[in-house]
Amino acid sequence: MKKTVMKKNVVLMMSTVISLIAAFNASAIDVSGTIVNQTWTSNNSPYRVVGNILVAGLKIEPGVTVLFQNNYVFEVAGKLNAIGISDMPHIFTQTNNGGWQGIYFNFSSPGSVRACLKSK
Repeated sequence: MKKTVMKKNVVLMMSTVISLIAAFNASAIDVSGTIVNQTWTSNNSPYRVVGNILVAGLKIEPGVTVLFQNNYVFEVAGKLNAIGISDMPHIFTQTNNGGWQGIYFNFSSPGSVRACLKSK
């Protein structure tokens, strides 16, 4: 009897977690291509990278999560201003096992990056 109840609880918990992950991904804003003079806000977060990114001008507000759908590049060839705070850092991570290539600064203008977390 105890095993049956525990199995049901585990199944219910797993279903809830899967539903939450699906909802989180479903509400993401897809981004790719050249980013010019944009602001990414925590209200619209997460941002799901679905192709290579070339930043000409981007401000990322505290608490924004950037999810990489696959092995894409996030290249800064302009200005990136990403100032997080300790309790609202920026999070750069992947949505699957495809990974991502990181953030590359390529002849970029002076900007700021602080309080960012990189995950895999």
